[in-house]
Amino acid sequence: LEETLAPAALHTDPPEADGPRVLNLAQWLEDTEKVANIRNNRRTDRTTKQSQLKKLQGFLEAVLSRQGEVDGLSSLAQQVLEETYISSRVSVTATQLTARYHSMLLNIQDTIKQLQE
Repeated sequence: LEETLAPAALHTDPPEADGPRVLNLAQWLEDTEKVANIRNNRRTDRTTKQSQLKKLQGFLEAVLSRQGEVDGLSSLAQQVLEETYISSRVSVTATQLTARYHSMLLNIQDTIKQLQE
C-alpha cells in the first residue's frame, strides 16, 4: 500500500496530496478489522455474548465516526478516475479501502444483531 501511494504523495495535485490520509485510513481500517472480528465461536455463553455485544457497539460508534472520511475517500476515488493523468493505483486503493470499510461495517452490524437475538 505504501509503495502504491508514496509516489502520489510527492505530487502537488490535490488528489495525490491525500496519500498520507489514505495511508492513515488504511492502517486504521486494518487495525479495526482485526479488533472487530471478535466472534469466532458462535456457541458462547450469555456473559460472553453480552461482553462481545458491548464491545461491538463501541466499535460500531468508532466505525461510524469515520464515515465522513470514507465518503471523502470514495469521492477522491471518483475524482482520480476522472483525471487521466493521475495514477490509477491510488484510485484502486481508495476503492478497495472503501469496500473493506463497508464490509466491516456490515459485519459488525450483523454480529450485533446476532448477539441481540
